[in-house]
Amino acid sequence: MPIEIPMIVESTIETPITAAEITVTTPVQGEMPSSTAAGTGYFTIGAVEWAPAHSPFQGATQYTATVTLTANSGYTFTGLADVTINGQSATVTDNTGTAVTLSYQFPSMHKSYMFADILGNQDCFLHYSFSGSCRYTPVHVKSIDF
Repeated sequence: MPIEIPMIVESTIETPITAAEITVTTPVQGEMPSSTAAGTGYFTIGAVEWAPAHSPFQGATQYTATVTLTANSGYTFTGLADVTINGQSATVTDNTGTAVTLSYQFPSMHKSYMFADILGNQDCFLHYSFSGSCRYTPVHVKSIDF
């Protein structure tokens, strides 16, 4: 009489990752691009790529940040629905289940303007950068010859 040996089939069920909230450093004119992104979840975050690849960032330019996430073992991006970069909806491409590429196009930065009080008795320039918010940076000058 033949002996029957039961076959054991190992099944792997992956847990879906349905959301990813990623944070990158927002482009600011004159600043160097950062290749680091942050976020929490069951995935690792690759380096941020910027397009166009200016270094430092330039004014009057729209920049796109692109980053690839890789799912941890036992997890999948199948079913990924809610994806943001800096709180804004991100574009999802190349979702293989184990990896996914996200991108977000930041609004165009405006040029910076410099104003100087050359008629007063103050030895400083005021630097304003307009990119959705106003940033004031004093630049002190020892002397101005005219």
